[in-house]
Amino acid sequence: MTIVSQNYNNMITNLIINEISKATTNIKMNSINNVFNYFNMIKSFDEIVNKSIILAIKSYLEQLDYNYTNSIERKNKYHIKDYCSRTILTIFDEITFRRHFFKSKLNGKSFCYVDRQLGLNKYEYFDPYIRSLIIEKASLDSISKACREINELIGNRVFLNNKFSFLSRQSARNIILKSLLSEESGKELDTPEELYVIADEKWISTQAKKDGSKHKKNDHDKKVMVKSIVVFDGYNVVGKRRYLNNKKVFASYDENITTQSLDYISNVYDVNKIKRIFVMGDGAKWIKTLPQYYKFTSKTEVYYCLDKFHFKQALHHLAMNSNYEKYLLNYILSNNKEAFDKLVTFIKNDNPKREDTINKKYDYIIKNWKDIQNLYMYKMSCPMESQISHNIAALTSSRPKGYSYKMLKIILNLRLKYINKQNIKNLYLNNFNSSEIKNITIEHLNMDIFNNAKQFIPAYQGKLFTPNFIRYI
Repeated sequence: MTIVSQNYNNMITNLIINEISKATTNIKMNSINNVFNYFNMIKSFDEIVNKSIILAIKSYLEQLDYNYTNSIERKNKYHIKDYCSRTILTIFDEITFRRHFFKSKLNGKSFCYVDRQLGLNKYEYFDPYIRSLIIEKASLDSISKACREINELIGNRVFLNNKFSFLSRQSARNIILKSLLSEESGKELDTPEELYVIADEKWISTQAKKDGSKHKKNDHDKKVMVKSIVVFDGYNVVGKRRYLNNKKVFASYDENITTQSLDYISNVYDVNKIKRIFVMGDGAKWIKTLPQYYKFTSKTEVYYCLDKFHFKQALHHLAMNSNYEKYLLNYILSNNKEAFDKLVTFIKNDNPKREDTINKKYDYIIKNWKDIQNLYMYKMSCPMESQISHNIAALTSSRPKGYSYKMLKIILNLRLKYINKQNIKNLYLNNFNSSEIKNITIEHLNMDIFNNAKQFIPAYQGKLFTPNFIRYI
């Protein structure tokens, strides 16, 4: 026999049987071969399941309160102060239950046993699980879409007309802004001989300046640059696609992601075993300074390689001729700058209207001359364009939108946890009753709430305090 008593099991069983009996006699049947007959049937059973679950939860909460109210501990330590109702919104629908507030005989402080036992914060309407769903879905899509999906999840699953919307965009936004998630440390990985670091940036629109003041019409700082670094230790080929092994993504507009990536590498790898590190990017100044930071030991060789996409694009815009492109590439790889300059001069004289573009692309290639040679010498490929598009742009700038700086920081943090395959709901619930962010390792995560073998339901010990009009739905 489980922690739930036989009496309680019998009560719930009889309730469900009675409701099924009533539902089967009230199902509306139309003409033969009418699909709405099936719809009415599953809708009726859907309502049965939902009502039964709501009643069961309500009964458990009130029984939990009843048990403590009549316990010796309560009678010795606390006076009964009040008895009032509380409504919370769950995925099954609203649940209203009554519970006692108690006042300490020692210091006069009051508390609610049920709220404290279940970790429910005062005055909050949305239950912790719905809040965790909001946080999780905000890492996948827009807040508006997250609200629509969760509203459809709440209550009955079978419906034709639009359901009542419990969750508004503003409510979801407030929950996200107040959310705190535990920080999860990475587990130790097998150290490879080669490590890869790729970097890029993405410009994201903002609604206001950092001080909160609104943008003016001609302001040039309406967008903020979000830098991103991706660390991985190899490729895994599946069919025609390549995947990055042990990928770890960093991104921020105000934090030092270089330091974050260095700490990560030091924590999960044995840096003394790493022989070569390849840093790749589009040639931006901040990216070209990265190689100096990743030389962990005197034996570590660090190479910078230019992103092939940006190089090929510059070469194409310079030459605008496939034959010229081949010659120019051969001159770069053979380190023949003299022949390269002569051909560029010829192209410039042959296309005087394109002189500015040619000069610009020429300067870009010359500045990254050695980095282009490294790219081909070590047969590197930089997938950063697809990474920045999938990791950052897909959520923040694929459609016109703007963020406050505070919201952008939170959304980026959620997105990174999702991309880095962390359990967002678990991290949120783990930190739910803490006002400070917890630092945890994977081994320290408490997974008991997902363990079917463990029960967290209060024992039934007597009379159920559920109103009669609720018992017989």
